[in-house]
Amino acid sequence: MGIMKKEFCSVRLKECFQLYYQEVVRVIRRYYDDEHLAEDLAQDLYTRMIMRETIPDPQNPACIGYMRKAARNICFDYIRNEIRKENNRCMYSDNMDEYAGDYHDIEETFVNGEVISTMIDFIRQMEDVHRSMVIERYCQDKTYADIARDMDLSVYVVKKRLRDIHTTIQKKIVRDFK
Repeated sequence: MGIMKKEFCSVRLKECFQLYYQEVVRVIRRYYDDEHLAEDLAQDLYTRMIMRETIPDPQNPACIGYMRKAARNICFDYIRNEIRKENNRCMYSDNMDEYAGDYHDIEETFVNGEVISTMIDFIRQMEDVHRSMVIERYCQDKTYADIARDMDLSVYVVKKRLRDIHTTIQKKIVRDFK
């Protein structure tokens, strides 16, 4: 096609600009009905040509086709960039909504973990008899009667002690996490 690098770049650029600038703007206007955007994209096209040092030979008959394709491609690049920006904008706004829920879940998990940790510490500090009652009732799912039989106590005493333990744990949790 006759693209020369560095040699006669300024002369070629002037000639190319004078001959094909209006055609480039016209092609871009087919994609975007905005005169200012079309001119900006046309200038971007010439800037890219300068930066890459690939200025076509304006005397070559294929140059008009090259410039039209370049104008079309710069429109496609612009569309891709706008879509990418919009996707990023949507992704960030969607993620913020998602993260707000995650933050609540993390905070809730942290508080639940602290509650469990407090309960474990409290259970470790209990007397062996009371700890055994809690473990048998709430971990091993034993009935009050089974616990009473294993510990040689009445069912009433087992219920009362477990209720007292439950109330004590509840007060401690409410006090620490209110």
